[in-house]
Amino acid sequence: MRQRDSSGAWSDWSAWHSGFATNWVDNTPQTEKTLPAGYREEAAAAVLQPDSTAPEIGALSEPGRIADTAGPYRITVEVSDQYILSVYLYWRRAGEADYSYVRMNGEEGLFRAEIPGQPAGTKVEYYIRAFDGFDHESYAPLNYESQPCSFEVLDPLTYDFNRDGRINLLDVLSMLLTGIRHPEEPALDYNGDGSYGMDDALGLLSDILQLRRSL
Repeated sequence: MRQRDSSGAWSDWSAWHSGFATNWVDNTPQTEKTLPAGYREEAAAAVLQPDSTAPEIGALSEPGRIADTAGPYRITVEVSDQYILSVYLYWRRAGEADYSYVRMNGEEGLFRAEIPGQPAGTKVEYYIRAFDGFDHESYAPLNYESQPCSFEVLDPLTYDFNRDGRINLLDVLSMLLTGIRHPEEPALDYNGDGSYGMDDALGLLSDILQLRRSL
């Protein structure tokens, strides 16, 4: 139940009006059948207003390439709707027929879920489905059936440039130094565009920061 005030603004959904007793005891004098002040006016203004729009899916994280096989890989998405019921993350390894799915946890319009770690060389495909209680649903990306979002899992040891057994900010510095001395080194091509450049170091840095936030 919702009601509209004199300015035309809608209230939040409520079952407030249904909580008043209307089944009076037999022979109760009419003068004793009282209701809260303003009840009749508010009840007259109350109307059922079903949600007529599908959830709106906003920014969706797209890791691209991740030098981490342990996982998990956190996916975040912004979803807005008056009455969001559920948001799900669907994922699979490229080449598989079926998707696995997990319900995303949300707070203030930002939803999160995790994909478990995958072996190096794996391409992970995923998409988002959001729906409300009025049979409206939305997907991201829109062409999720033919072109889902995806990212590649890289061998972390390949990007452990300082060979300390961990992937961290020191590896970004080592990558830059290696690029100065040996720009032909294949491992420097982090973004897979066929050549080494500053964008490779920035890509590694971005993924490291994302992994640290997901811990």
